[in-house]
Amino acid sequence: MPIQLAQENSPKVAYLSPKSHLEGRTFLVTRTLEGNFSERSELEKWGAEVIELETLKLIPPSSWEKLDYILSILDQINWIIFTSGNGVRFFFGRILGTHVKGSGELFPRSLPEFACIGPSTAKALELAGFTCSFQPSEFLTTTLGEELAASFDIFGKRIALARVEDASLELGDCLRDAGAEVIEVPVYAIAPTGRNLSAQDLDRVTDITLMSPSAVDGLRRTISPDEITKRRIRVHCIGPVTARATENAGLELFSVSNAHTLEGLIQMIIDS
Repeated sequence: MPIQLAQENSPKVAYLSPKSHLEGRTFLVTRTLEGNFSERSELEKWGAEVIELETLKLIPPSSWEKLDYILSILDQINWIIFTSGNGVRFFFGRILGTHVKGSGELFPRSLPEFACIGPSTAKALELAGFTCSFQPSEFLTTTLGEELAASFDIFGKRIALARVEDASLELGDCLRDAGAEVIEVPVYAIAPTGRNLSAQDLDRVTDITLMSPSAVDGLRRTISPDEITKRRIRVHCIGPVTARATENAGLELFSVSNAHTLEGLIQMIIDS
């Protein structure tokens, strides 16, 4: 089955299609409880039926040691990079939970710059009371690293990567190649939920959306790739990293979005 690629690579996607474009289709969404809720709301705007499968949950990292260390030398950190809104929320949640009580000023007067992978992450940072100084033109970690290095002098600078535990090493390696001192800071971890999908619900599914490699793993634990292929269920991925994980899991791709946002994914599905 050929992969359909979105034609637009812009993070801002204009919806011109009527609601009826997704009527008659039932989407299985495969994120966290909160992520499924937001995705469901967007899909239902366009007439889709939605079944939620909570494939994963967010938990604290195995250790807070790295984050607590960063907080102790925050005035020596030049950049903090967030690659998800979850990273922002866990980062500031840890600060508010353990460092505010009786500690005087929360931050030093000289704050680091903040870089975010995309607008939803930047919005989470804004809700925490801070401003994003840099976003890449494309919502990929490799692009973030390359464009940050091209746009700013990061040679010798200390950069903290506040993100999921066991994240890919590509971003850190890119920044180190540009001469930065990079500190990996796990601020949350992902665990499978072990949720099941009833046979009745599975019979209704026409499409599956996958928003991360972790969601791919969670889906595979619930439904076999052969079962998905046999039922001719269309599988849609938010971007190339998730697409690679999907193919490695033995799933056949129907489409991969070039605009690596929920809105871009839905627009691509509508257009295809």
